[in-house]
Formats: sequence, C-alpha cells, structure tokens
Amino acid sequence: MMVTISTSGGFIGTGLSREAQVDVDKLPEPLREETCTALSAQALSSLARKSPPAGAADYVTYHIVVVEAEGTPTAFDVPETVLAPETLDLIDALMEQGAHR
Repeated sequence: MMVTISTSGGFIGTGLSREAQVDVDKLPEPLREETCTALSAQALSSLARKSPPAGAADYVTYHIVVVEAEGTPTAFDVPETVLAPETLDLIDALMEQGAHR
C-alpha cells in the first residue's frame, strides 16, 4: 500500500504545506500494521464524511491518497478536527518517514 499525505490550511493560512509519500509495506512493525488499519480506505472514508465542529477555524486539512494492492488510488480530504490524537501522531510519523524519501 502506498500513502501520499499533504496538508493545507492551519493557523491564519500559514500551516506550512507539507507532503510525503510512504510505501507502507516497507514500514517497520508495528507502524505498518497501525497505518494499514488507521489509513485504510474504509477508515478514511468514514472520517472524510465528518464535518469539523461548528465554529472550527484555522484547522489543517489532510489530503490523503491511498493506493492499495489493486492499484486504484482513492483520495480523501480529512480535517484534523475529526482525527483522534493517535491518528494525528501516526500521520506526523509518516510525514517524517516520507520526508526522507
């Protein structure tokens, strides 16, 4: 599975856009398993349908493209406000992994 993550938005639009591409199959365990679970197309589809809380402003949006074994890319826009802290930590770790590629 390949995952591409990019960001937009943030505090007053200065959220420093970032992008990383990660070959999930090459990640060490347990990071690989955690990524496959948290960033599966099914999990992201559910999160992408959620709206930010009323009044939420200046949040980061994660643009996540997942390419699973069958090779068809699926894209999701997920606001940070709907992500669990553990998932945000996972995304940060993946952004670091992808930055070294």
